[in-house]
Amino acid sequence: MAEEYRLLYVAMTRAKRLLWMSAAQKAPFTWSKPENLQTSAPCPVFTALKRQFSR
Repeated sequence: MAEEYRLLYVAMTRAKRLLWMSAAQKAPFTWSKPENLQTSAPCPVFTALKRQFSR
């Protein structure tokens, strides 16, 4: 899993103009169902990016 996070971090930090991200844990995804809302901790890559770009 660490390698996937590393690749995600590299891809996100190399975006030059615009970065679109989207994900769904199951298909078809329905926003109106509460069980589709994420209840787990966010990806650690986002914390690292926040630290990097909040300076």
